[in-house]
Amino acid sequence: MHRIALPTHLVDGTRPCFRFDGVNPRATALLVIDLQAAFVDEGQPFSSQHARDILPNVNGLISAARDAGVTIIFTRASTTDTPPYARPAWFDGSASYGPLAALLRLGRSERELSKSLDVEPSDLVIDKYRSSAMLPQSSNLHELLQQRGIDTLIITGAITNYCCENTARDACQMDYRVFFVTDATAALSDEEHNASLGSVGGHADLRSTREMIELIVSAAA
Repeated sequence: MHRIALPTHLVDGTRPCFRFDGVNPRATALLVIDLQAAFVDEGQPFSSQHARDILPNVNGLISAARDAGVTIIFTRASTTDTPPYARPAWFDGSASYGPLAALLRLGRSERELSKSLDVEPSDLVIDKYRSSAMLPQSSNLHELLQQRGIDTLIITGAITNYCCENTARDACQMDYRVFFVTDATAALSDEEHNASLGSVGGHADLRSTREMIELIVSAAA
C-alpha cells in the first residue's frame, strides 16, 4: 500500500479544494478505473503490486456502493483501429506505450477486468480509449452519466497520476462533483502517487476508503 503524504494545506482545514458534505446515492457513480489483468495480475509485464494492494479497499467501496444504490462503473483501457476511438500511430507505436497497446485489444485476456474484482451483471463495464474516460474520443461515459442523472463521481483504480487524475480533472471541469479515494487509487511509486494527489486536490474532494464508505453508508441510512 502507498505511504500517503498529503500537502498540509489539503488536510489542515485551510484547503482550497472542494469538500462535500455527503452523497446522493441515486445521483452518484463509483468509477473503478482500469483494474484489468494487464495492470493487476501477477506475472503481467505492466502490473503493479500497488494496484494489487488497493483491491480490498476497492471491493469494500463496491460493496458499500452497491448496497446504497450507487451506480458502479468499471472502465477497461482499450485499443482499436476504428474511428472515433482509434489513437494516432505515433501514440500506439511509441516505445513506452506500444507494447501495452497490443495487450489491450479486443480478445486479449490482459484487457479483461481482474478476476479479483467484485463485479456483478448489473454493473456497467465500458471501454475507454484515452487516459481520461470523460473525453468524447475516449468513451460514452458522459452520455451514460447524463442519462442516469448522475452528478457525482467517486474515483478509484489505476494509475493515479494518469487515467485516474485525468478523469477527475475533466469531470470537475464538466461540472461533476468528484471524490478521489487516496488509498483506493494506485500509481507505480509513492512519489508519483503523492504528487498526483497534491495536484488533483484542486479538482476533487480527497477521501480515504474509510471516510468514503462512511459517507455512502450514512447517505443510504
